[in-house]
Amino acid sequence: MKQQTVALADPPIAPICADDERPAVRDLIAKHRLVLDELAQELSTSDETKALFDKTKHDDLWILRFVLSHKGHYKQALHAAVHTLQFRAEHHLDDKDIRAFPPGPLAQDASFQKYFASIQDECFIFDIPHPQRGVVVFLMGTGFDQQDLQHLEYTDRVQAFCYISEWTHQWLDYVTRTTGRLTKSCRLLDVKGVGLKDANYETLRLEAKAIATMEDCYPQLLETFYIVNPPSWVAIPWKIMRPLLPSRVVHKIDFVAPGKSKKERQRLREFVQEKHLPVEYGGERVIFVQKEKSCK
Repeated sequence: MKQQTVALADPPIAPICADDERPAVRDLIAKHRLVLDELAQELSTSDETKALFDKTKHDDLWILRFVLSHKGHYKQALHAAVHTLQFRAEHHLDDKDIRAFPPGPLAQDASFQKYFASIQDECFIFDIPHPQRGVVVFLMGTGFDQQDLQHLEYTDRVQAFCYISEWTHQWLDYVTRTTGRLTKSCRLLDVKGVGLKDANYETLRLEAKAIATMEDCYPQLLETFYIVNPPSWVAIPWKIMRPLLPSRVVHKIDFVAPGKSKKERQRLREFVQEKHLPVEYGGERVIFVQKEKSCK
């Protein structure tokens, strides 16, 4: 962000709870020191990126995210970093701090508001339950009008997803720097009451395409996407497919029923303590009860 510089905490803070297993950034930087230096040198001298690269913003942490996402593969990390520098310049993403305007009614983006018009706002919650942990997103599938969303222009869809990703990234970057621990987000999509008749293939296809556009530009943004309260027709094929999928895919997608299973609820503790979960999920918060009621 322009004129927003936050030093990386060193040493990192102590884990805030027993389930906080976020790695120390300084340890990750030390482990990947050589490739980080090589990438910084290339980005700062290449004709393609030297005018865009600013070492005060694009520091070790910024480059580290690409290295981790691409498993240390230099060429893949470099390609993604180059694309991201160009993407951010094209969309002027470094010009404004939007952390005070979460995705929803307060979002300061016309394209996002077009997207949001097809969503019940009480079903779309971007939350920071603890100031020293990551972003947690609660979504209720019954609040999304997929039939209406199919008519949204693709450019507006991309811009809307960009706003969501940028807001999340800015908070994760801030929390990572102020804690010294690599912090990611998680999303919980509750599909209780959602049937096949509610799905729209064209909407799903366009959203998948938009998400793919964001993938390289926001590395290390999402740790896990939880599908909450999946119907039996989803859970059964997943049990068959899960052992066959690459570990990086399995790691990011998880099916849970936290309100019914204490064991499955415990899997959420990496990101959010039980006291911050909705009461339907075995937590103490009541706001999600109201949101679920209004989404029906």
